[in-house]
Amino acid sequence: MRGWRDHAAREGLRTFTRAMDLLALPFDIGWPRARALPLIDELVAAGVFVPADPDLWAFAARVMPHDPQGALRTMDVPLLALFGEDDDVVPVARSAEILRTVVRPDLLDLHVLPRGDHRLQHGEDFVPDYLETLTRFLAAQMDAAG
Repeated sequence: MRGWRDHAAREGLRTFTRAMDLLALPFDIGWPRARALPLIDELVAAGVFVPADPDLWAFAARVMPHDPQGALRTMDVPLLALFGEDDDVVPVARSAEILRTVVRPDLLDLHVLPRGDHRLQHGEDFVPDYLETLTRFLAAQMDAAG
């Protein structure tokens, strides 16, 4: 699996599968401390985001299994896709590759911002290119709309 040793890839997939199984349970069932804590500790140690309250749990349960490729293929409006090069939550290169494959090129404005994390921040501040890129995209859309 793309640069991972076989054992690490198998373990990562096993952990992800266990997390998705846990996430599929309702919050009140999925979080009994005795049952969930060992897996939650394992996921947190691996750097995985673990929802901490019922609303966030429900949101994560809805969005994690969603594959947006079908909707992206039929999209007919401009899309600004911004990634931080230091994002440790989503696979940036793979995500960009998929977007370039499924979104019409004339609609896609994709940027990987240097030093940006998942929130497009470096430390407590947005990365310098974030606001400029966002403003430029919005201005172009307003100009195109007349």
